[in-house]
Amino acid sequence: MILWLPIWLISIVLREGNQLAIAVQIAVLLGVASVIGFYLYVDNPAALWNSVLSQMVQPMLANGTDVSVDEVKQSVQMFSHYMTGGIVAGTVYGLIFGLFLARWWQSVLYNPGGFREEYLSLRVHPRVAIGSVLVAIIAWLMSGFIAEVCWNITILFVVLYTFIGTAILHTAFSEMKTRRFMVPFLYITLVLVPHVIAIVIIVGIIDAWLDLRTKLLNKTKT
Repeated sequence: MILWLPIWLISIVLREGNQLAIAVQIAVLLGVASVIGFYLYVDNPAALWNSVLSQMVQPMLANGTDVSVDEVKQSVQMFSHYMTGGIVAGTVYGLIFGLFLARWWQSVLYNPGGFREEYLSLRVHPRVAIGSVLVAIIAWLMSGFIAEVCWNITILFVVLYTFIGTAILHTAFSEMKTRRFMVPFLYITLVLVPHVIAIVIIVGIIDAWLDLRTKLLNKTKT
């Protein structure tokens, strides 16, 4: 029931507004609300995740490993502070992919090419971009409980801008003469070279102000 509720809410938003970009942003904002709610409900989330992760790595330590026990404990301690955001981000990723799949099926049946147009036009309102940047700045400058919450929320915004940045780069590559090869190359690179995601995120953020796709399309027409 808990997993189906956000799907139901987002499907209503998509049906009423008929805008995929808004539905994606709502999905991410629901994730943000989940992170905040978890931190309000659980006294010490990091301690909880530390206990869970410690139990998970215990069999590995018992069987022996090339990594020292101290290094494993340090890694567990570090990841425990970001597990809330990571798990919620994974859930939101799955939710958005499911949304994309359903929208694609719908477009195949009733509106051929409609999903592609909606996907490639994904972008956020400048206010959302400003809010996400402010959260990241607070996480960077502060420490303690507030910083930890902001870092976990930032992980959710990474999900948002990964989709948006990918849509922008897809648009750019689809305008090339070699688009038949470049578009698949984009997605293969994102899977095989995760560091590229940082560039994708930056592209997704600055598009809120620069509207990169419009400039790109205008340039190709001239």
